[in-house]
Amino acid sequence: MSIFRKLPFLLFLSFASIQAVAENAITHAVIKLPFEVQANDTWSRVITSQVQWDQFYDENKTYVSAVPFPHIPPAIDFELFSIVVGGLSWKYSHSDIVVQNVRTTTPNVFLKIAILSYGRNCVLTANVTYPNIAVVLPKPVEELQISTDVYVKDCPA
Repeated sequence: MSIFRKLPFLLFLSFASIQAVAENAITHAVIKLPFEVQANDTWSRVITSQVQWDQFYDENKTYVSAVPFPHIPPAIDFELFSIVVGGLSWKYSHSDIVVQNVRTTTPNVFLKIAILSYGRNCVLTANVTYPNIAVVLPKPVEELQISTDVYVKDCPA
């Protein structure tokens, strides 16, 4: 068989392997919410439709942070993705939430979150915050497990 007859087949195989790698390369995306959800306790919710996403935005747009508030939620293709939103109750001075790791074994999602805050000796402005996060994940998300690590930055006395 000549090289010219094998070439289309080899090109097809290389495209198929690139496509398979590309589909699994992105595990999640983080959306910075332009508002704080004022809650008395730690909370989380899985949003699976545009109606739920719009409702979540409408429920919380009165708690606007310093960031200019876009009144329209970011566009998400809910045929392919779900959003996990969550947050903490009020924190005094500058706490934040970041995603450390996302592991999916369809339809289960394991989300590892880091809570970052400052120690007693840190000089910060007096500020009450409600840290939150939104993570876009491929569907389906039937079982969600969240684990957290807390990191405190110590400042010299």
